[in-house]
Order: sequence, then structure tokens, then C-alpha cells
Amino acid sequence: MIDGSCIHLGPTFGNWAYVTQNRNQVKFHTRLVVASPDEAFPDKVIPSTGNVDEREVVMELVTDPEATYLFDRGYVDYGKMDEWLDKGISFAMLINDQNKANILEIYNTASEKVIIDARVVLGTKQTQMRNFVRLVGFKDEESRLYRIVTNRWDLSADEVAELYRNRWVIELFFKWLKLHLRVVKLQSTKPQGIWNQIFFAMTAYCLALYVQIMEQTKKSTWRVLELLRIYSERSWDTFWKVLHREPQRASKGRKKSQLPRSPELLNDGGVAYVKPVGEKRSKTAKYFKR
Repeated sequence: MIDGSCIHLGPTFGNWAYVTQNRNQVKFHTRLVVASPDEAFPDKVIPSTGNVDEREVVMELVTDPEATYLFDRGYVDYGKMDEWLDKGISFAMLINDQNKANILEIYNTASEKVIIDARVVLGTKQTQMRNFVRLVGFKDEESRLYRIVTNRWDLSADEVAELYRNRWVIELFFKWLKLHLRVVKLQSTKPQGIWNQIFFAMTAYCLALYVQIMEQTKKSTWRVLELLRIYSERSWDTFWKVLHREPQRASKGRKKSQLPRSPELLNDGGVAYVKPVGEKRSKTAKYFKR
């Protein structure tokens, strides 16, 4: 999966990363390798200022002919797509309504969610692709329409749709990185300082994921990272024992109160207020008379 994420520097710092009059930002273009449904890690990152378009750096990230690359619609470039097709590089990419598709052949599909499965050529006479691609259009649970172009002819239309649905893995990765590794809280406003912070954060994530996989622990990547922080200055044996410690229930849980929660009748016919456990008793609720 290939995508980029931005970090804002604020309007008064980092004029070298100027984007608009009130916005300075940097961007890190990331290639996230999905090794299995539960394992995803970044293996290449290209930092830049915020005004660098995704298509300017995408060729540096698409290098493995044995992988299938997943893109959002910000990466649509007919020339680059033709080049990937010539090299035999597999991809799946979202396109928008502005990308015209000239249908060459329509395939039958039994899926209820898939609207169209066809062989098409993208573009107009002025800017048209040399090669044809496969177009799969489908609707999600909220009836939003998506159009995916790909050269994976070996997959069913439903599998192509499911392939793009998994693109949210990289969005969750960016969210995790900014939340748990505090990338948004910059330690420097200088280019080299920001690049170092981004690469250190990526390294910390990969280290936590590596320990999680090698130790085969059921603890989350975030919990492993948290323990690495806590025990960073202690021995590996100490860390290992905590990492593999079985969860223990520290509390027996809330016990049901044996006291009645309703008013209790007194012998003289009055009604006394009985305070449930844990409830504060007001001064005005001492006694209730008939």
C-alpha cells in the first residue's frame, strides 16, 4: 500500500515548508508492506515538503514486480500506469468521475454489490492510455460507488473490491503512528530534525512489531512498545517475564450490596432511608415520615 500523510508545522514555524499563506507542512510518502492479515510494516519512506505531489515520488516506491500495489485516486497517472503495465507490475487504483473509461468488453458477474466488471481504456483522445485495464465498480454498505482499475485478471470482481477495502490498513497505520509515537508533536522545526523523528518513529514501530512476532505474544503492538519503553534500562530477562506473564485478575469485581435499596419501614410506622453502598447520603434524606 502506498500513501502519504502530512504533519503541520503551524503558520509561524517552518517557512521552508510553505504550502499556503497560513499553512506550513511536511509529508512522508510511505510504502506499507502487508505480509499477512495481521502483519503490516513500512519498508520505505520518502519525506518531503507538503507541496510535493504524490505522483512525483511514486516511481521511487513502486519497484517490486512481485507485489501488487494499492493506490488511492491521488496517484492516477496514465503514463505511469502504462509503464507499470509494460513492466508487468500489478496494481489496483481508485479513480474518480473525471477519469473517463472507454468500455471494450463487459464481463458477467453474479455479485450483488459489483456494478460493473469490464475491460476498458482510460482517458480521452488527447490523453489516453496505450494499454487496456480492468475496471471493477462496486458499492459499499452505505451505497457509495467506487471504481477500481487493475491489471489483476486472476481475481474475481469481489476479490478486487475486497482488495481495495483493505486500503484502510495504511490509514490506521498513520493514525497509530501519530497517536502512540507522537509524530505530530515535532521536536524540531528544521528539516533534518523532522526527518530524523519520522525515521525514528518508523523504526520504533518495526521494533515493537518484530518483538511481538518473534515472541509470539498475544499482546498488542502498542502494549509491546509500552513495555519496551518501561523496561528499556533493565535486563531482557525482566522484560521477557513481564511480556509473557499471564493476565491476573486484580479485583474480584463489584459485589452486589446486601442492603436493601428501597426505604425500610420503622417499627413506629415511619420510613427510614437506607443508604446503598457507595452512595453519598444527603442531609435532607435522613428520615422520611408518612
